[in-house]
Amino acid sequence: MVDVQGFNYAGDGGQGGLNTGRNIDDFHAKFPRLPTIGSETGSEYFTRGIYRNDKERGYVSAYDLNHPGYTMTTEGWWKVFDERPFLAGGFTWTGFDYRGEPSPYGWPCISSHFGILDTCGFPKDIFYYYQSWWGAKPVLHLFPHWNWNGKEGDDEIDV
Repeated sequence: MVDVQGFNYAGDGGQGGLNTGRNIDDFHAKFPRLPTIGSETGSEYFTRGIYRNDKERGYVSAYDLNHPGYTMTTEGWWKVFDERPFLAGGFTWTGFDYRGEPSPYGWPCISSHFGILDTCGFPKDIFYYYQSWWGAKPVLHLFPHWNWNGKEGDDEIDV
C-alpha cells in the first residue's frame, strides 16, 4: 500500500508514448480515490541557446524535439497530464543539468542535457514554457531571434 501512486514517463510503461496514459487510466479506474502524480514525467534534452543538434560539440537543440525513446517531449507529457484532472501534477527529470550521465551523447561529453536550467542556473527556453503554465504572470518568450545576427540569408528560422 502506498499513500500516493506515482507514474514515470506518462505511465506508458517505458514504451516511448506508444500507450501514453493507458496505464494511468487503468490504475485510476481501479483506485479512483488514491492520489496520483507523475513521479518522473519528462526527460528531454536541451542546450541553452543552441538551436541545432551538433553531436561533435555536444549540443542539443533547445527546441522541444529531442528525448529518449522511453519518454516524450515536454509538450507531449504535459498534454497527457492536462487531460487528466485526477492527476495532482508531475515532476520532470531534471531541474538542472548535471555532470555525469552524459545524455544524449556519451564521452567526451560529461554532462546531462535534461535540465530546465543549465548547470549554472540559467533558464533554458523550455523554462518559459513551464512558467507559462504555472506562473502567475503572463509569459511571452520568443526564441531564438527573428533577425539572428550572422544568419542573414540562411533558410527560415523557426521562432
